[in-house]
Amino acid sequence: MNHLLLASDYHQINQILESIGKKMVRDGRHESINYWITQVPASIRMNYPYMVFLLAEVNRYLGHLRKRSNIITRLSGSIANGIITWAFRRH
Repeated sequence: MNHLLLASDYHQINQILESIGKKMVRDGRHESINYWITQVPASIRMNYPYMVFLLAEVNRYLGHLRKRSNIITRLSGSIANGIITWAFRRH
């Protein structure tokens, strides 16, 4: 993943997270997921709904409820609801 971050290949990072993110959460790899996602600039991250959803969920597992709330709040209500609905349907 680090080589993708260095190459700024955010699309590929998102694809990998979509593929293995749920399993990583179940395996307790919260810090790793949090690190990888937070290395993606926030303005770019917002273009990847699952990445935003996963970051919010990881922050919940890490006990960072204020951070989780801030992630969701930064999005408009309709976009946030759409992301959450999309993520739950997809995964």
